[in-house]
Amino acid sequence: MDHHIDARRKVAETVVGCRGIGNFEVEVYGKAYHSSEPKKGVNAIYRAAKLIDAIQTLKLPTMKKPVREEAVASVTKVNTDGWATMIPDLCRLTINYRALPREGKVEAGKRIFRLVKRTLKKGFKVNLSVYHEGYLIDPSHPVVEAAKKSIKEIGFKFKVAITKGWVDAAAFTNQFGIPTICLGPTTKGQAHVKDEYENVENLVYGAKAVLRTVLNYLSKGI
Repeated sequence: MDHHIDARRKVAETVVGCRGIGNFEVEVYGKAYHSSEPKKGVNAIYRAAKLIDAIQTLKLPTMKKPVREEAVASVTKVNTDGWATMIPDLCRLTINYRALPREGKVEAGKRIFRLVKRTLKKGFKVNLSVYHEGYLIDPSHPVVEAAKKSIKEIGFKFKVAITKGWVDAAAFTNQFGIPTICLGPTTKGQAHVKDEYENVENLVYGAKAVLRTVLNYLSKGI
């Protein structure tokens, strides 16, 4: 992932927000027919392929502050049913959408629906199966200032970051009204990979940064 502590470079990133995540299930319809005469059917996979191409060139919103970030969309699942000797009349796609921190599900849903409508015109259905809104807190918030002070105290360079993936801090901030940051010993490139590991030096400095942040925040010495 993109937020981490790097003991070698003496850099500590503090997460003040994350992108949202939505999974849109798209059903693309065609007309079934025997595969020996494909022109008498309408291949749902071929129609879905047009949508896949369109997603790869889709222009999505960006933000510049507090750091530059952009929304992204990817097709992560494709499947169909039926015999191998039949032109398929149904193809299902999952579009995984990573929204900007404050983009809600209504706005995101309209964006994806417009794309599908513009590409396929008709013969489709779009359902939103899950959506978790991202979050963003002001970098001048006291808890961020406490982290900044603490990171400098251990001799590291402070940087703010917005995670590209969704994190639980969004739930604390959005649902419970508790402004939340992420700070800790994440070794870059190790999230959700095979043989995931943690650099011990990062772990030590990460623990120091978190402890100092708590103490500085509670003492208001920022």
